Amino acid sequence: MRHFIIVLLALCTTVVLSGYCQVGKSAALDYPINPNGARIEDGWYKATVEYHNLNTLTKSTYTLDVEVNHVKVSRIDFGNGGSVHDGVNNSGYFYSGGLLHLFVDREGNAIKSETTVTITGPGSKLIKYKVTIE
Repeated sequence: MRHFIIVLLALCTTVVLSGYCQVGKSAALDYPINPNGARIEDGWYKATVEYHNLNTLTKSTYTLDVEVNHVKVSRIDFGNGGSVHDGVNNSGYFYSGGLLHLFVDREGNAIKSETTVTITGPGSKLIKYKVTIE
């Protein structure tokens, strides 16, 4: 019994780290890229962005433009000239996450894509953006 639990834990950890496991969601509806070829194209999308500042516990939801490159949200545009993006920046923050999870119906049609982007800034500032493209 002990070996079974260890093997199951190792298997589940591998599945979660590979991005193919969504706890509490139907496996039939969650494929990063499905066999029928549904995927999200590179470009700009309107998205629902849930902002959560973990230092101040501030939460807000916005509709913003996001840029997708290679199945990853690479930029969130705030619409006021400001943005956060992956790659080199002059603001001193670290951008992580952004890999999109594509949800499809049983016929393989894309329903939505979701991801979380984490911004770690100077002074241990920590902000999470949950991005949903429908």
